[in-house]
Amino acid sequence: MFSVALSGILGAIEGISTATWQHPIETAQVLMGLVTYDHSSLPYIYHVSLFSLLNYAGWLFLAVTNSEISSSILLSALLGVVAMQVMAMTAFLVLRNVYVAILITFLLNAIHFFGPGISYPIIFMGSEHSYGRAGLFFAMYAVLMLAFSKYRTGFFLCGFAIGIHPAWGLWLAACLALVFSTRFVKFKWLLTKRNAAFYLAGLSLPLLIFSWQKLHYPIAIDNALVDADAAKNIFLNYIRYWDYHRQRFDQFTVLRNGIFYALVTLCVAAFLRYYNKKNNANGEALFFSFAIASTLLSLPFVFVPSWFDPGIFPSFLVTLMPGRFINISIFLCPPLLVATLYLCKKELTTVYFMVTILILYAVASARYNNRHAAVLVGFIAGIIWIGQYIYKRADLHPKIYLQIRTWSSFITVFLVCLSPAYLIFKFHLAEKNNFPQIEIPSNVKGSILTTMEHYLVQAETRVSSITPHIDGYSYIGNPSILLALDRYTSDLYGISIATPPSPNLSLHGSVIFTKDYKNLWKSRTCEEWGALAIQYHFGLILVPADMHLQLQKIDNDPKWNKYSLKCVLTT
Repeated sequence: MFSVALSGILGAIEGISTATWQHPIETAQVLMGLVTYDHSSLPYIYHVSLFSLLNYAGWLFLAVTNSEISSSILLSALLGVVAMQVMAMTAFLVLRNVYVAILITFLLNAIHFFGPGISYPIIFMGSEHSYGRAGLFFAMYAVLMLAFSKYRTGFFLCGFAIGIHPAWGLWLAACLALVFSTRFVKFKWLLTKRNAAFYLAGLSLPLLIFSWQKLHYPIAIDNALVDADAAKNIFLNYIRYWDYHRQRFDQFTVLRNGIFYALVTLCVAAFLRYYNKKNNANGEALFFSFAIASTLLSLPFVFVPSWFDPGIFPSFLVTLMPGRFINISIFLCPPLLVATLYLCKKELTTVYFMVTILILYAVASARYNNRHAAVLVGFIAGIIWIGQYIYKRADLHPKIYLQIRTWSSFITVFLVCLSPAYLIFKFHLAEKNNFPQIEIPSNVKGSILTTMEHYLVQAETRVSSITPHIDGYSYIGNPSILLALDRYTSDLYGISIATPPSPNLSLHGSVIFTKDYKNLWKSRTCEEWGALAIQYHFGLILVPADMHLQLQKIDNDPKWNKYSLKCVLTT
């Protein structure tokens, strides 16, 4: 799998170059005991209640490097490797041509095509949001192992995917179950005891780690006075007004692009599924059947439940966020489409017809500033032209064609040999340039209370933090935690999730934005801050430089105002 190795190197380089702080590093700090919280605090409950094996990857990197920066870079590199390999393997599955598959992968990344998505953006590189993209990439990696007839590895990874991201792992299982149930005669030979054992082995490992986590990290929260109706009301209000991912996506451009890409994937996958009748029951056919099933299942969820009131649906369905699953089809569209057009380069009528459709789409998209679509069309045309040129030269001048392949192989091997040194260079460059750090006094007692502008301060400082980032609490499902979340937002930010918000608030951001509580924080006295500090266990307040509180600053940092709470000591 030369294309896998080379694309992995490209992915590592890109992941390191665009590395930034990664969310799992903060949870890894808590799991390792490097950062401590009161066991009844909401941030602690968040870190130890939600589960992903990415947190334990962060734990491993922290144990080896003892550096949050190095661990973030390594995690970003790991995600880059998986993402680029998934793209390269998808293209290679269609083409069976290493060099064109790598070229497609490299150029798609170079034009930064990935990013659009419905409900849940496809962030390819350079983001701190690790969980969602890791879940998508890993699910595709598992199915591609099946596509390349690595059945034991594929089934193991299909079970293991639930540990990377439970929602994406469950979606993977549901789509494969649909394929096996509807095409049982074709794929029943895969449903062997050995393959089932490998799937269960992959599933059992994250389940064992999850069980160990539940036993070793207890939470201290009072479940005695639980008002289930009040908790459900808080959950529904959060979904209706605050949540970003489950809001009604009625932006025409977003829907048009996402659904267009998904439908193209559906057509291409159906074409490739029946392209070679001789291989209609092998791993390739299973992969394209999976792509068809995932697209057909996910299209309705773009509108259900996001376009309707969440109160009419079961809470687990709303929590699952099914609208994001269309992103598999959106992600698969470019490599599958480009590879298919290259594959069909001899059939000029088909090629020109498809390119004409895409050009018309690109022209329409240009009116909405969608430059990616226009660049993609040019890229497709270029790939087709290069492919036709090389194909003709191979027929007319086979010696020249052989020389091109020989020199291409030599250059590729040379670059692969140089890659370790280049990776080390990029690693040190990222450490220096991508991670500006804030200085916090070593004698801070308690957590750092900060705004959304610096919500990853825990990763930077190894000091526990309290932030207005409220995205993950809807996953926990414990009524007591939802009630505690409402008290938390009401006390600290003056905003209750239990009641419909006023029209002037910034909604659907999965956070409480600074401007919505800025005046409240400015008006609080030192004594009021002191009472909150005792209740929520914080000893330092970190805010942007244009936000001045009635407290004493601890230094003259021009970028951030850092306030102490000395009045707590005098009361």
